[in-house]
Amino acid sequence: MLHLPRLALVALDTRADRVCRLPSASGPALGQVLVVGQSAGDETVSIAAPYEIEDLLEQTGARARGNRHDCSKCGGLRTITHTEECFYCHRCQWKGNAVTLAKELGICQRIPKAEYIRQRKAREQAGNAAGAFLSRCRSERLTVYGILRELARLETAAHEAGPDHPAAWGALALIYRQRPILTAKVILLSEGSIADRRRWLEADTEGRERIAGEILISGGCCDDAGRSPADRLTGPAR
Repeated sequence: MLHLPRLALVALDTRADRVCRLPSASGPALGQVLVVGQSAGDETVSIAAPYEIEDLLEQTGARARGNRHDCSKCGGLRTITHTEECFYCHRCQWKGNAVTLAKELGICQRIPKAEYIRQRKAREQAGNAAGAFLSRCRSERLTVYGILRELARLETAAHEAGPDHPAAWGALALIYRQRPILTAKVILLSEGSIADRRRWLEADTEGRERIAGEILISGGCCDDAGRSPADRLTGPAR
């Protein structure tokens, strides 16, 4: 059975098909930044800033304006730019990151070094598992694309051969029978939920055909609430 740690499941962004920075149940909150520092007695600890950097900037009085912020230090309008980790004022050169902002606001949290190492290791393992899962989905998807390209070439050859060729109609029948199933597989491996993709990867050939058939019948993949496209058109989530 395909195994994914719980943290790895959270680390998968199914719509962007990439690995994201997301939390575990026992780990840091979303956007939390962990660094190693020093406390009294030279006991090494880690500092956690459990906020998004935009929230921290706004807590300092920096007003958000689109993808920029006003500067709460010099009063500059839209002079602060930022990434997920750091910020910079292009007027007064005020700069820092989530940790320095958390310190300035007095909301830093300290955890033991051992816990920091455990959380970092868990995040790394989760990222590796999520990356391997997405890589397998991509590999399977490329395989299906390859079959679709072969069918397209076969279709072209059948049309060029003409209706009188003895193999033309059999080739077209194969193409029109297989193409919808293969397209459903591409949709599943591109847009399906993590649970549905796992179910497909763990299934045998017969099971995969059955899952693809379910997608054709329902008109597409189910959303995170388990609703098919038809359900989403007819009413709200149950």
